Amino acid sequence: MPPEPTDAADGPVAPPKAAATTDGPRLGKRSFLLFVGLGVAALLALGPKLPRDQRLRVKLPGHAAVREARIAWFSTDGEPLREATFTYAPGGAPEALIHELRLPDGDYDVEVEIVTLEGRTVSRKRVTVSGATTTLDVSVRP
Repeated sequence: MPPEPTDAADGPVAPPKAAATTDGPRLGKRSFLLFVGLGVAALLALGPKLPRDQRLRVKLPGHAAVREARIAWFSTDGEPLREATFTYAPGGAPEALIHELRLPDGDYDVEVEIVTLEGRTVSRKRVTVSGATTTLDVSVRP
């Protein structure tokens, strides 16, 4: 066993004390709860304005005659937002087409243009989307 270090005047030398370490400021319980509360409030305020998956189901009566379908989304003040075009072989259009996109919940104007061999039909409707499937019925004359 090695001899203990000594200071000739004072006797044995005590080992040095470990320095107190801090990894940064510590949050108290109140600060933590305030931080969590602010985060929850921000989510509640911004949640409805954040884009999320929306699904539009467009019923196509007379679907066998449909050659093309165009869906355009507009804000309620008329600003164009999104557009999609679906093209089908003769007799190949489904009874209902599904259009999925990301938009915040709310009211929108949706314009549906259907092209058949006999011509073009355009309808515009206001819809409210909220994350569930929204269904539009579009009349098509075969």
